[in-house]
Amino acid sequence: MPNLSFYYRYSLVFVAALALAACSTPQTVIDPTPEPGLSQSAPVFTLDNQAELSASPADLSPDFRLNARVLASDFFLASEDAIFKELSTALPRDLTLTDGFYELYPTGQMPTQMVLSIPAENITGDLTRIDALIWQGDQWRFTPSFAADSRLNVMIPAQAQYIVLGQLETQFGVINASTASAALPDSINGIINALYLNTLETQPSGQLAGTLLENEPIGGIQLLLPTITATADVLDLMLLGPDLQQAHFAAVIDQTVAQGYAGAVLAYDQQNKASTEAYSAFIEAIAFQLRANNRLVVLKIPAPSVSDGRFSLPGHDLQTLQNSVDFVEIDITRDILNGTAHDTLRWLTSQLDRRKLRLHINVAAIVDQAGTLSTTSLSDAWTQAGSVSANKALTPGSTLNLQIGGTNTIIAKDEANGALLIQPIPDKKIYYPLAAFLSGQFSLANQFNLAGVTLQHFDVGQANPTLWPVVQAYQSQSIDTLTMLDPTISWQVIDEAGTRTLTTLTLGETFQWQPETVGNYQITANLDGALPIQLIDTTLSVVDGAAETDPIAVGAVTPTAANETIAAIPTSTPATAIAQLPTATTGVVPTSTPLATTNAALPTATPIVAQGVPTDSVAPTAIPATAVQAAATAVPTATSVPQVETFAFGGQVPDGNTISEDFLRAAGMGWIKIQANEESAHDHGPDIAKAHALGFKILLSTVGNRSRPHEPAYQDEFAVYVANLAAQGADAIEIWNEPNLDREWPNGQIDPAIYAQMLQKSYIAIKAANPNTMVISGSPAPTGFFGGCQPGGCDDGPYLDGLHAAGAGAYMDCIGIHYNEGIISPNQATGDPRGAHYTRYFPGMVERYSQAFGGTEPLCFTEIGYLSGEEWGSLPQAFQWKGPFNNTVAEQTQFLLEAVQLGKQDERIKMMIIFNLNFTVWGDDPQAGYALIRPNGSCPSCEGLRQIVSGS
Repeated sequence: MPNLSFYYRYSLVFVAALALAACSTPQTVIDPTPEPGLSQSAPVFTLDNQAELSASPADLSPDFRLNARVLASDFFLASEDAIFKELSTALPRDLTLTDGFYELYPTGQMPTQMVLSIPAENITGDLTRIDALIWQGDQWRFTPSFAADSRLNVMIPAQAQYIVLGQLETQFGVINASTASAALPDSINGIINALYLNTLETQPSGQLAGTLLENEPIGGIQLLLPTITATADVLDLMLLGPDLQQAHFAAVIDQTVAQGYAGAVLAYDQQNKASTEAYSAFIEAIAFQLRANNRLVVLKIPAPSVSDGRFSLPGHDLQTLQNSVDFVEIDITRDILNGTAHDTLRWLTSQLDRRKLRLHINVAAIVDQAGTLSTTSLSDAWTQAGSVSANKALTPGSTLNLQIGGTNTIIAKDEANGALLIQPIPDKKIYYPLAAFLSGQFSLANQFNLAGVTLQHFDVGQANPTLWPVVQAYQSQSIDTLTMLDPTISWQVIDEAGTRTLTTLTLGETFQWQPETVGNYQITANLDGALPIQLIDTTLSVVDGAAETDPIAVGAVTPTAANETIAAIPTSTPATAIAQLPTATTGVVPTSTPLATTNAALPTATPIVAQGVPTDSVAPTAIPATAVQAAATAVPTATSVPQVETFAFGGQVPDGNTISEDFLRAAGMGWIKIQANEESAHDHGPDIAKAHALGFKILLSTVGNRSRPHEPAYQDEFAVYVANLAAQGADAIEIWNEPNLDREWPNGQIDPAIYAQMLQKSYIAIKAANPNTMVISGSPAPTGFFGGCQPGGCDDGPYLDGLHAAGAGAYMDCIGIHYNEGIISPNQATGDPRGAHYTRYFPGMVERYSQAFGGTEPLCFTEIGYLSGEEWGSLPQAFQWKGPFNNTVAEQTQFLLEAVQLGKQDERIKMMIIFNLNFTVWGDDPQAGYALIRPNGSCPSCEGLRQIVSGS
């Protein structure tokens, strides 16, 4: 019987719509398809927008007729019709309509299913991210759709009368994890949302066997869910036995509800392909009881099979299953390795509501043994790489050749999926999860707008420091901008005097070394850029006389278990591995350098913190310490990253009471910089307010307790401190000062990976307090003194490379740079009398710092200045690079103008802060010699700087 009320309402609305279209919005409504529309004799018909409705003739009754119309989305959303207002109000708030609103008006018996096929050109956006929704009486529900032949085909069930197409807003990265350990750090709170605990296995009686972790917060996380498993045989027994089902339901409720867990993860094995209907009813029943007790229900499903390009998942009624549970999760590791994951996810999102679908990501090593997949620990993956052989003894001048891996072992990056491939035998492959491998899977989840991811074997893989930048980029929706770094092997030879020789090679390269003298030498090999672990540590002898040539095993690849100890996140490189960082220069490095000698001999002699800063320590209280960890989920999306001006220009002043605003304006400066010390009781809120009141933006360069920056607990305290500065309105914050020197960072703890932890925590806390505050990485001291890295210091080039390898790029808005040692024009790239090291030259600094991060991060000179001691007639010896006083005042003026002109023209440079505007300190640290305002009160550079910056 015709739905007369529906047809009558349609007629009135249609007439009103035509009237509205005629007087205000022409062509807003597309005419309905003329009669007879869809019928048994005409099983396909075309709407005016070229969309087609079709059904199987066998599924159409003789009396069935169906007509349809499509309204433009803007008309539907603006309509005052009561039904339309109800429908539009009920749409998901995060849904953007990408095509019209389809309305069906049938007579007779509806077919069980129809297909609405829409040309792709009528749909706005990527078809892989488009969802179709149908109205089911009280809410909009997902209905399957798939793209083929440049059309989107929507499955329409019998009860549908209204259909919309749209794209959900990008999901904020939700990350869960599976673990069998309770020894996880509190720092995962705010990063991991829920933990899936070790499994309980279903017995033939329906009862559960196994021991769960206690229901106590792990790593600060409250949401704990046990995982319930059952083999295919046991599942078949339960599906055939109602009594066994009831026993099982009671056992699951007892282990979840009675024990106070947040829910359950159902991971039943469907290999026997038991009755689809029975399995769906079983899942519906158990899920109903759990959800009735306000418990989460997560259902794991197997990966679909594919034959002749057609996907299938026998035994699973996906529509029924997804409506029964809160989330559906799937492991498509084999598809990831085979390169077919994109097609698999495209099919899955055509069948399942992406708002419920989560992707499993293995963060342990994956073993493919003759086609069977399993997992192993990260360290165990390397034990299978074989051993290294060398001659029994060496003589001076002979050559040692070493290479990781046995004769037949393949160790290389798998370019197809980004993993590190270790293949000890032909039918065994081990995939080691590099950052590129992990980020590719996160990118898939992001591309298909899934509801999140679950990190499998998290208690093993969370120690991998390459994981955390990827996690953070996924959470902040910037995963596609993450820069990857290929792994390298750092070889080190240490002689009996402790002198170290470093060589960094790519995978597969052979290490060659020629000893010069007899003695015992320690040889180590370390993997960098992935999980920093020691692969080889052995001692060889160099003797006089003929060398024995029979090969012996130098050392097997046996990484220590300490590399997977669960400690803090991200896991830092051990202090003993400082010298293993990739270096720009290979050579002999002193094993120790006294502090006084280091400071006196450094060619950079960068100015130290401004004088007169109080040293009393008062901890800030405005932001609670717990906010630092909780802020992890509040990291802004990529669109909220503060936009640095095309060229931000300013000067450093001693403190907020000495802001010489007239000179700042005379030099065209819009920014001021002040040093801020966490140990000081000084409140910078008034300084920030004063700068803003005068029309200036303010950069705070922050430091703190120089004996503790490597300690995780202190890093949390420091993050609270800088978050307070952001909350007070700081426009930019630089995290620490020259952390590559032992005058700023503890000797023996100088490590870019440790600094990256501080930067990460500070960045997260700052962005939670004020998303508009720019975060600048702590500028290293520019130096080549150390010949690489050692306990007393690290050259800035290798330090930057280490920052990149540790994923620091995800936690900064700009790379900090100091350049204070210039004695020639910044236009020159050669000619400095001290040598050819890049730190002598302005162009060399720009290129080296930009290349360290692949050109993806902007550059911020938080200190740039030229030292002139002309008025004093000389300089302290440590700062005298060209007698008698480095630069004349005229040269200082010329070089500053040229540098600022270059900076303004270089798109890579976003900020230049002149060191300094008006310092008056003179002595062993001649800060006044850098000042723009000279001792006679004049500012020779000001007018020229203003003209360059303003362009007039």
